[in-house]
Amino acid sequence: MGECSEELTPDAITATIQAVEVQKEPLPTVSYLSASMSVAVADETVTASVSPIPNDQLREAQKSDPTIHPVLEIKLSGSRPPCKELKTFSSKTKCLFREWDKLTIDSNGILYRTTPAHKQLVLLEQYKGNVLNELHN
Repeated sequence: MGECSEELTPDAITATIQAVEVQKEPLPTVSYLSASMSVAVADETVTASVSPIPNDQLREAQKSDPTIHPVLEIKLSGSRPPCKELKTFSSKTKCLFREWDKLTIDSNGILYRTTPAHKQLVLLEQYKGNVLNELHN
């Protein structure tokens, strides 16, 4: 049994518990791209498009969002918050802080999560319905 187990730090256990709790809630991030795609099915082409949300509207909405605003402000300051300060935020905001190294602010002042393969907009609750509707209809 000793070979298959590993001792975890209290921070790792806390992060795991928070991640499980947050999974019960809607996630604060989702990929959103302004795009158009065409699919050919039996000589018929279907085109779907996703309407872009203007940058100034996104920036202002992120600034006023209670989940995203704290992360955006602290990211702009350039310094990672101490663990004691993180405990004061909501579970959704803590989830964003765990992505700290992947979060970037573009030249328009909009918060994104970047990975080697994707750049994901940190999307607000108010736009999730629109995005899901456009992607699934």
